[in-house]
Amino acid sequence: MSKKINIMSISLEPEMHDLLKVHAKKKKIPVSEFVRSWLDKYPFNGENVIPVVLDVPEHLTRDRDSLASFLAKKSQIIVSALCG
Repeated sequence: MSKKINIMSISLEPEMHDLLKVHAKKKKIPVSEFVRSWLDKYPFNGENVIPVVLDVPEHLTRDRDSLASFLAKKSQIIVSALCG
């Protein structure tokens, strides 16, 4: 017997919805399944936690120095965003 799925409706900006559709299409799955898999992969860890997710360009994973530079810049941006 399959697991029952509750239905939830959310409001998104059109650009976000389009982006979700593009990524789901690449994986050849429905948008709802893509969102569920993303939530499974990046769960909410409770109160007093701010999740931070980075999109790292794949080509940087082959160059340690470029990746380190990219992450250093991103970490400065994250610190500024979180601490003001």
